[in-house]
Amino acid sequence: KDSLLALLAKAEKVSDIIAIQSQLTSVRYELDNYNSRLRKYDDLISYSTVTMNISEVERLTEVEQKTVWEQISSRLSDSLYAVGRGFRNFFIWFVGSLPYIVVIAVLAVIALFIIKASVKCRRKRKAAKTKE
Repeated sequence: KDSLLALLAKAEKVSDIIAIQSQLTSVRYELDNYNSRLRKYDDLISYSTVTMNISEVERLTEVEQKTVWEQISSRLSDSLYAVGRGFRNFFIWFVGSLPYIVVIAVLAVIALFIIKASVKCRRKRKAAKTKE
């Protein structure tokens, strides 16, 4: 394109100018066509993104035909394993939440003392009113 523009600037004959402009138009058309293809490929590439989630297994499971008793044993083992993980997760949650639990317990004890004190005051007032 740049070469054709340079030739167009140097051309003196009308027939040369027309021929160069024709070639320049053809080159511009090809460039636009290539740019259009490039945008199309860019769009297609953006649609072809693949997302994968990979998880590491904690416990391997064998895939084979088992008898009824083996299946029962396997299910019982899996259930006990799940119960153990549940206790472990509960313990982790409990230890992690301990600061919150302590704060809530302290607030509950303070509220309990305030309620008991107000009940005692009411009883003393009632007793004082009945004596009068």
